[in-house]
Amino acid sequence: MSKEQVSQQNLLRQALGFCGMAMPILNWIFAVIFGGGYNPTGIIIPSISACHYYSTSIIFEGLVFSTGMFLICYTGYDIKDRWLSALAGVGALVLVLFPCYLQGASVRNFMMLPMNVTNVLHAIGALVFFGGLFWILEFQFTKSGAGTDMTPRKRLRNRLYKICGWVMLGGLVFGFGGDALLGRYFGGFVYLGEFIALEAFGLGWIVKGEFMLKDVE
Repeated sequence: MSKEQVSQQNLLRQALGFCGMAMPILNWIFAVIFGGGYNPTGIIIPSISACHYYSTSIIFEGLVFSTGMFLICYTGYDIKDRWLSALAGVGALVLVLFPCYLQGASVRNFMMLPMNVTNVLHAIGALVFFGGLFWILEFQFTKSGAGTDMTPRKRLRNRLYKICGWVMLGGLVFGFGGDALLGRYFGGFVYLGEFIALEAFGLGWIVKGEFMLKDVE
């Protein structure tokens, strides 16, 4: 891969990372200000996926769909990179094309399927999406090319990738676990957990894109 190709791919990685980090923030701001859709205006949003039914749906769906397409087209460094990112990208497209179930909300998927059907597809898509991203952070980004020296900054980046992967997983466990245990008393656990997961995912990708912690010549 030429230097120009590497530079272009790094810019795309940075764009993906910043989009991932911005999505939960933009969704929340837009939904609180404008409300609309099925859900009322307020600071508590059940989950990022619930943004399907907010006036912020265009931001959520646009960013997730573009993220999925980028991952499908992402080449990486080897065939495993290609397949894992493509799988995660397909998961992103599935979760955005088939909205989650929300009691009382109108059916709004492109095939007009019942919500109990789209909810299952949405959950599978989310699992594939986050699972693929976790694996890429933990096991793909930490690789070194043949003949490449393990520099101090590369070691630091590898530690950061692993931390980001586990923080992403921990955020999801916190969100869904907290909702299962305390959701009847407090709302927003899932959204907060997904927020943490997306921030960790985005940080890992902007570092991989050499926005920071780049090796010093």
